[in-house]
Amino acid sequence: MQRSLGWNEKLWDLGIYIILAVVTIAILLPLWYVVATSVTPFDLWVKTGGTLFPTQFTFEAYRQLLTAGQLPRAFGVSVYITILGTALSLIVTVLMAYPLAKKDFQLRTPLLLLVLFTLLFNGGLVPTYLVVRNLGLLNR
Repeated sequence: MQRSLGWNEKLWDLGIYIILAVVTIAILLPLWYVVATSVTPFDLWVKTGGTLFPTQFTFEAYRQLLTAGQLPRAFGVSVYITILGTALSLIVTVLMAYPLAKKDFQLRTPLLLLVLFTLLFNGGLVPTYLVVRNLGLLNR
């Protein structure tokens, strides 16, 4: 036998449903905007800046994409980079993890500190700071 929910539990469930609805809209709205923009004629898109509900439809962008012949090459490059990147990452990780797992390895501590330092302060930190500084966005 199932017990009935009290007002507090019903209110809590309603709040959860509202939060889930807002998150769902926040996820689906940009996707819908991309689809709506892709079927809007270019000149109309330039005039209006895009819309969620296009008044005119065209599949010209898809025709150009599929007939240009660049899609298979782009897909191939993506697959190649994914496979190569995964293989290299796996190799480097295994080659680094094995010696770091050995307690009697002489350079274990300095090597571990070097790895941790590069994890905390990645290569994009300084260029990102320079961009933010040059845009005048520091301390605002």
